[in-house]
Amino acid sequence: MCPPAGRLLTSRALRCKGGLDLNVFGTIVRNAWRIVVADDYADAADTLAFALGTYGCTPYTARDGPTALAQIREHKPHATLLELALPGMAGWDVARAVRVDPCTTRTVMITVTAWGRNCDRLQAERCGFDAYVLKPANVSDLLRLIDSALEQKGSASNTDAYGRKTALASQ
Repeated sequence: MCPPAGRLLTSRALRCKGGLDLNVFGTIVRNAWRIVVADDYADAADTLAFALGTYGCTPYTARDGPTALAQIREHKPHATLLELALPGMAGWDVARAVRVDPCTTRTVMITVTAWGRNCDRLQAERCGFDAYVLKPANVSDLLRLIDSALEQKGSASNTDAYGRKTALASQ
């Protein structure tokens, strides 16, 4: 059963929504999404960014909170994948700043973290995250989650999180 609208999604919610059947070469990507990946562990951020690129996305990586926030403001991504424990500015604080900025408020915010306590999930929801995913994250599941969150935010399949028209990928 899908969670009600407005509730924090978890990776289990992905199975309730069919839709995208993505492969490693990105031949069925609905949109060429811009995604900011922020993780202080360079290998994790770079690997996730590389994998997202194979699906046709345009990833931007950050190693700390202030850089992540600057990239979100600069690139206006469709989604951000944030670790909670970022140096300089925690993921929670990045999420709060994104939510209060009218230029970025509709960005899909997903935390990809090793912190699995229930209190962390509740805090993520209060800070404005759309979803909470525990590491290691499955890239095709993340893309389905982004797609679902964009739909919940009212974005049509041919528009981005800000209502701008985007080119559909060939199927």
